[in-house]
Amino acid sequence: MAKHISILFLILIFSQQCKTPSVKLTSQADPDIVLINIEDGDRDFLGKLLLKIDSLKPIVIGIDIFFPEQKDRKQDSTLIDALKKVKNDILVYSINENGKYSGSHQSFTSLATNVGFLEYEKTFNLISNMTPVPRIDGKVHVSFALKIIHHWKPDFNSKIKVNQRIPINYTRTLKQFLHLDGSFLLETNINNFDLKNKVILVGYIGPKQEDKHFTPLRLVNEDHNHDEPDTYGLVIIANQIRTILEYGK
Repeated sequence: MAKHISILFLILIFSQQCKTPSVKLTSQADPDIVLINIEDGDRDFLGKLLLKIDSLKPIVIGIDIFFPEQKDRKQDSTLIDALKKVKNDILVYSINENGKYSGSHQSFTSLATNVGFLEYEKTFNLISNMTPVPRIDGKVHVSFALKIIHHWKPDFNSKIKVNQRIPINYTRTLKQFLHLDGSFLLETNINNFDLKNKVILVGYIGPKQEDKHFTPLRLVNEDHNHDEPDTYGLVIIANQIRTILEYGK
C-alpha cells in the first residue's frame, strides 16, 4: 500500500512540474505569421531572400538560422549587405550543454537588430513546454518568440516570470500558416504579395527532415510517419508566439 502511495505521489509531483500541453487545432489560418522556407539555399541566396522579404515591409523578420563562422567572401558579403539594410531582423542563439554561447558569428549578430534565445524543452521526448525568460548561470535570457513579440507589439506586457515554465498551446500545424518557398518568393513579382506588417519567420520547412521535431501535434496529426518527427522548428516557434500572447487571458 505504501509503495502505491509513493508512486502516486511521484506522478502528482511530475505532473505539476511538467505541464500538460494543449493541442486544440483551429481550422483558421494565422492572420499575422508567415513562414518562409530557406530550402537548401546558401548565404548568397539567403541575403537576396532577406532583401526581398524586407521590400515587402513586414513588421519583423525572425531568422531561425545559425551562421557560426565566416565562409566564402562573396556569399558572406551578400548576407552582410542584407543584414546592414534590414532594420527589423532578429537572429537566434542558444546555450550549449557546456554553458557556452552557440549562435552566429559576430560579423552577423552585430548587424542584426536583435537576438533571441532558442531552446526546445522536451517532456517524454516531446517538445511540450517552454521557458520564455530563462535564467542560465545567473544571466536572464529572453526567448526568440518573446523577442519577436516585443518588436511586433512594443506595449505587450508579459505576465510570465523569470524561469517560469509554461505549456505550449499547439493550435496550428504547418497547414494553418501561410508558408512560401524562398525560391518561389524570389522569382515572383513583389506586387503579388501583401506581407506588409506581417511577422515573418525564416527557416527550414522542408522537404527533408532537417530541423523537424517530435511534438504533441503528432497525437492529432495523422499525416506523418509515426517513427519520424512531426513538426518543423518554425511551426513550434509560431505556436510559442501565440502561446505567450494568450498567456494569462
